[in-house]
Amino acid sequence: MKLIDKSMLIKTFLTSFMLATIFNVPKVSVFPLILFVFTYCFFWQVKDVEVGKSAKVCGVILACCLALGNVDLLLAIKKNIGKILVIAVGGYMISSVIIQMLYEKFDKFRKEPVVLDSEVKKIKWGKCVLVMLLCWIPYWIAYYPAVLTPDSISQIRQVLDLDPLVNHHPILHTMTIKALYDFITAMGVEDINQVISLISLIQMIFMASVFSAIICFLFNRRGSKTISYVFLFFYALIPFNAYYSITLWKDITHAVVTSLLLLALIKYCDDEIKNKPIALALLVLLGTAFCLYRSNGYYAYILWLLPLTWISFKIKKQSLILVALGTVIISSLIKGPLYNSFDIKNASYFEGLSIPEQQIAYVIKNKRELNDEQKYYLGKVIDLERVPSLYHPQISDNIKGNCHDEEFAKAHKLEYLKLWAELGVKYPKDYVIAWINQTRGYWYPNIGYWAYGKGVHPNTVGIYNEPNVVRKVIDKISLERLYGPATLYNVGIYTWILLVMLIYALSRRMWKVVLCYSLLLGILVSLLLGTPVFAEFRYYYSIIANLPFIIMLPFLGKRTSVEKAVGGGSVVQAGTQ
Repeated sequence: MKLIDKSMLIKTFLTSFMLATIFNVPKVSVFPLILFVFTYCFFWQVKDVEVGKSAKVCGVILACCLALGNVDLLLAIKKNIGKILVIAVGGYMISSVIIQMLYEKFDKFRKEPVVLDSEVKKIKWGKCVLVMLLCWIPYWIAYYPAVLTPDSISQIRQVLDLDPLVNHHPILHTMTIKALYDFITAMGVEDINQVISLISLIQMIFMASVFSAIICFLFNRRGSKTISYVFLFFYALIPFNAYYSITLWKDITHAVVTSLLLLALIKYCDDEIKNKPIALALLVLLGTAFCLYRSNGYYAYILWLLPLTWISFKIKKQSLILVALGTVIISSLIKGPLYNSFDIKNASYFEGLSIPEQQIAYVIKNKRELNDEQKYYLGKVIDLERVPSLYHPQISDNIKGNCHDEEFAKAHKLEYLKLWAELGVKYPKDYVIAWINQTRGYWYPNIGYWAYGKGVHPNTVGIYNEPNVVRKVIDKISLERLYGPATLYNVGIYTWILLVMLIYALSRRMWKVVLCYSLLLGILVSLLLGTPVFAEFRYYYSIIANLPFIIMLPFLGKRTSVEKAVGGGSVVQAGTQ
């Protein structure tokens, strides 16, 4: 092959243009030229790589994300159609090749034999817990008694009976805080700051225990110390895990519950839990907690029913269908009749309608024509004249917070559904752009947003936080300022990793792995259908915290009954499906 190849030059131009656009490389600098040279060298090195169907499919999906994520270009789509196509094609060319190379490496990794030491699991779990606690305790000291945002304060006020119970923040999580609060006060601790600090410490220990169990489980199935140390680094030293260990949010508890559900699901599918009734009961319990610890958890679980039903027949575990149906029924009874019997108020009706609210608001902001009937129904729930100034393209709080007459909206659901559909058909571009603005942080890999709070929100219940030396030290040495760890604060990256691994598992017909991925995919889809914030890190923590599972699930071996004569080890068949 010649050093200068025309087809390779075209690939290089399209790809380097895409990269320069995404990363806002200055046009007049030398960096576009450097990017072009490096891209050409890359394609030269991989010229013999043949892209398979699965890598092509994944490349198309990621290329669409890159093209649609540049929403500024979409606003003038006729003018920028050329740029959008170049970004899409360039994104496909480089991503499909990289993914194909990854898939080839994955296949080789799955075939590697693994030998395990049966005594490592227990010892390693204790060490992992200790390491995490040692890394997180300084944050507990620095932000004593805990990190408390307005959401946390609202729940604490409900715990103290200062405010009525409201299911805006999941009641199960509020009741968990209350149970811990009552237990600690019953032990003789009266100062509210000490009580809250002990609650955050219990949460920290719970998180460390579960995350350590994940590391041990993965090690027990794969036997790689290097990989285990990488995951230990991820949990112990990446700051958002430390901050979340002392933050009283339902998102944190839901993430840990998700980890336990995945762990139980894998063990059940591999017949590691000998007592089947206990295994099924555990799955129902964890599934119910998954549904109730976050509002979108319920909908994510329902979305999971379809792939679960299909895969359960593939793996001959039809009992999972009964588990899932039982979980949904129990969760529905708790969220409905049980909560109503205790006179627990539900969240605002408008709370779960963020996406359609934002789409309609964007239509109004753009001064599109509305007929009299549409004006009437919209005017009954919001001041139409204020909508243009209230609309924020990335956060729905301004719109939903100014909606009123909830009873009228509930009584005319069909009319509002018709209205939403009519405007969507008439102004599809507005709807698409509003949806992209509201969700792109979850699927576009170049968007940053806040990840956690620091300190205690002002309150009237007597909880306070004072600056100290430890906090100053933490702020100075935080790893989040480094380029490598900082990438982990990009929510869209986790979506890309999940999609790459999901398509790999599907293409290799690894149905048990796909079953686990589809649960996490349900969380993503539920956010794409109703997120109030375009890139809320904590909303995605149930996926982020399970990054080790996402990466390692296709490569887990299954223990056999063959025991090594020396050291009590066992042979593992890697990459079982």
